[in-house]
Amino acid sequence: MHCYLFARCKTPDCKGKLFLAHQERPEGFTFIDYPDELFPLAAQCPLCRQTHSFSVKEVQTETSRSPHHPAGWKPLLGDPPTPQDIN
Repeated sequence: MHCYLFARCKTPDCKGKLFLAHQERPEGFTFIDYPDELFPLAAQCPLCRQTHSFSVKEVQTETSRSPHHPAGWKPLLGDPPTPQDIN
């Protein structure tokens, strides 16, 4: 499964979706965890090109059997830290 963290653009009337992170996970493991300290996170909408800041509460999760990102796309957030990295 392709698991994404994303946020919706805050520009009125823009339907942009900002994909922040991606991982391929086994089915049933759809949660990607990042430390709250990484937020707020500023990101530019790919549709309207406006930059917005997103809090951890504005970030959502989405899963798909097929990728939603184009080839060569790089997520804004790298791989999430492992539990050993957090402690």
